[in-house]
Amino acid sequence: MSCTINTMAETLRRVSRYLDEISFLPELDGPYSTRVETDTCGETCVTVYLAANRNREPEAIERLCALAGLLGGRFRLDGPIREHGGATFRALYVLVAIPTGGTLKIWSPIAHTAPVPVPDVPVAVPA
Repeated sequence: MSCTINTMAETLRRVSRYLDEISFLPELDGPYSTRVETDTCGETCVTVYLAANRNREPEAIERLCALAGLLGGRFRLDGPIREHGGATFRALYVLVAIPTGGTLKIWSPIAHTAPVPVPDVPVAVPA
């Protein structure tokens, strides 16, 4: 949804107050990215991506569990997403209602799988 600069400025003021209140939480340290968007219905969504190393998935899950408890959020597990190299992952989300309106979505990639290896044996084509 397109909006005026004044509307976007008001949206940023509204969500920044909430983000300032929760910014002290150690579970929110080191986000890879944070994005503020407004959808076609005018709903504000703040998305925080917390990167997770595939060897540290349990820590990412614990981090999101802690955030869900602290912020009164709920979980959502996405379907498999294919990466460029053929591996897949699933995104674990914590969705939190922002008191002044909108949604805070905090997510991490989990459940990484390696790409399917290509067989070394040539496959014969039926005649």
